[in-house]
Amino acid sequence: MDNKEELYVFNDYAGSDKDTRLKLTVINELAWHNLFAHNMFIRPDSIEEAKTIKPNFTIVSAPHFKADQK
Repeated sequence: MDNKEELYVFNDYAGSDKDTRLKLTVINELAWHNLFAHNMFIRPDSIEEAKTIKPNFTIVSAPHFKADQK
């Protein structure tokens, strides 16, 4: 993913209860993966709130990633 010209990154929540929801950072290589994940999770109320999220989990979708076999 280091060589990708574009990556899609956003912060969202999983779960609707504000006391127990999980904070997520989602990183995608493809736009349609980003759209799918963006629709699946709950968006913060403001951009400022999204910038301050400290994620409990990071979800990475990198279907074109090739691991070094060494």
